[in-house]
Amino acid sequence: IAFPTESQYLIYTYSDKTGFSKIAEISIDPQYSYLGNIRGLYIDNYIYVMSGDRMTSYSMSNYEMTGSITIN
Repeated sequence: IAFPTESQYLIYTYSDKTGFSKIAEISIDPQYSYLGNIRGLYIDNYIYVMSGDRMTSYSMSNYEMTGSITIN
């Protein structure tokens, strides 16, 4: 499960024993955050974060950025 904030995309995991645990914080450049309008989608082992006109991909194994494009 993930939640956008004004400048981050926070990713959590859940277990019955420990509840929610944060596993990653993806920082969003303020020029692309557009008042918190941030969305995410995961496919296979990647999470794609869309903020404003920018889409950035991250590996879900280490949450490092793997690519970024600007959509006009």
